[in-house]
Amino acid sequence: MSRAKQRADRIREEIDITQVLADYGYRVNPNGGDREQQFSCDLHGDGSDSKPSARVYPSSHSWYCVSVHERVLTEWGWVKLHHLERLTSLSVLDGQANWNNPTAYIPRGEREVVRVKTAAGYEVTVTPDHEIEVVGRGWLRAGALRAGDVLVVPRPSRPQFNPVEDSLAAYGLAQINAQRFGNRPSLNLPLRWSQEVGEVLGYVFGDGWVVPRESPASGVVGLTSHADDAEDARVIFKHMKDWAGGRGSEVHRTDVSTVGGKQYVQNQYVFSVGNDGFVEFFLRLGLNKDEPAAQRRLPESLWFAPECGIRGFLRGVYATDGSVYRPTGRSGVRVNLYSVSGAFLRDVQLLLLQFGIHSRLHAPSNTLSEAGKREHPCWYLQLATGKDVLLFREHIGISNRRKQAVLDSYVYNHRGSRPFKPVVESVEPAGVVEVADLSMPVDPSFVASGIKVHNCFACGRPRDAIQTCREKEGQDFWTAVKTLEARYNLPQMPWEDEVEPPHPHTVSDQVRDALKSDFTYAEEKARVERYLQIATDEREVAMMTVLSLWEAFDIVTLDVENGVLTEDRGRVALVALLHKAQDLFLGKAT
Repeated sequence: MSRAKQRADRIREEIDITQVLADYGYRVNPNGGDREQQFSCDLHGDGSDSKPSARVYPSSHSWYCVSVHERVLTEWGWVKLHHLERLTSLSVLDGQANWNNPTAYIPRGEREVVRVKTAAGYEVTVTPDHEIEVVGRGWLRAGALRAGDVLVVPRPSRPQFNPVEDSLAAYGLAQINAQRFGNRPSLNLPLRWSQEVGEVLGYVFGDGWVVPRESPASGVVGLTSHADDAEDARVIFKHMKDWAGGRGSEVHRTDVSTVGGKQYVQNQYVFSVGNDGFVEFFLRLGLNKDEPAAQRRLPESLWFAPECGIRGFLRGVYATDGSVYRPTGRSGVRVNLYSVSGAFLRDVQLLLLQFGIHSRLHAPSNTLSEAGKREHPCWYLQLATGKDVLLFREHIGISNRRKQAVLDSYVYNHRGSRPFKPVVESVEPAGVVEVADLSMPVDPSFVASGIKVHNCFACGRPRDAIQTCREKEGQDFWTAVKTLEARYNLPQMPWEDEVEPPHPHTVSDQVRDALKSDFTYAEEKARVERYLQIATDEREVAMMTVLSLWEAFDIVTLDVENGVLTEDRGRVALVALLHKAQDLFLGKAT
């Protein structure tokens, strides 16, 4: 046994960690014996936090939670919180705008919650004691927020999207392509996401319809366009005809219509495809226009679409229901999206945030103009600042040449762009819902429905006297060991000749050896556990890193024990964990 391990083990066995923490000013709350202690983690430097040690998460008694229906921004898109119980390998955006893998997902049953709403439209449902960061005031419990508090809506340090572009195949579109509908050729529906697929979905969502019909009549998918924008709509319709095996019709309508007692001559084009399989294509992607317009939401497939699909959808829906204009007497341009469904615009608000774009949601106005009409009769979503207009132009754009031309003419003035301040509008009781929480390894936060919230289940600090001393005193390993031995009156250790010298192989050698061979699940589990213990004992790497790997190891082994994973899949997960260990803390040796 190495001298380092002997001295570290003695400190661990003879010095009470709760006493060390108390001596450094932490409020210590023993809860259930040596293995189940809670203590203040002092994540924010003021000793006011009271989160449990991250290594005791199965038995923690904290209740700071988020509704499981809130969407969390991950590397694959906006995932509902409860899905992360089985998707812990996905990186999650933390409040510092960085991506990290959660170390734990903790379901907490049903709890009373409140809904925190901002004037910008972002809102989140949490328990009243869950902490949310307020600019200038730090972390505050949701129930203590007040109107006017400015919350944090992080822009991702780098946008992340689902990398799997062929995920359209999962909707069974190949089966539809293989069928014949009437005497016309089979369909040629796309099996991969593309910008064109997204644009078609956006156009049909905005100015189109999807109408299933009973046999012998066929269902119809169509869209309309004013004559001024017919060429742009015709590009979209060409994609639709190609997928429909050449089916489709175009009609120029010049009817006389009466609206509000006034007559006008229509000048629009109607594009349509009649085919049951084509209707099924849109229904499977979640574009069902049967529900009332005011209740429509984002098509479900878009939440997990790759970047090209999301970009295309936004380009299409802004082409149909968006506007780009220069406000009278003011500089810059305004980019708006209109809808009678505020919930749909909140969905779009989150898609925009994936690209790092902030926006503000405006409710319908009750103010009447001189003509007796409401100033804006429907909801609209407006890009928040000049920087957001610039990001929108660079990363998304609009598949309408007239609107895109105005967007292209915008000149960004960084000194004249106002800051984005999503202020709290209200905090309202929202009943009893199922809640859960995440534990994050670096910054103690994640982004739920756009808002930075605390990962109040567990802090990431290790429960280790030597590491705590090193952090608080700014000391290296050996100096911290000597400091603790002197402070807590440990006698000098007698070093005898028979003491085994340090092992000649480093942790990096051990892990590389493990990755060279195939083992059973039980063998793999034992080896991974041994190597993590070596990394813990020898302190070659930061305890934070080791802690995150221990928690990943716990999750895999618990899932195998509970039958969530087979032993074969568990073995694969453990091998992946070793590879992750190599990436995290063995790079210095390779």
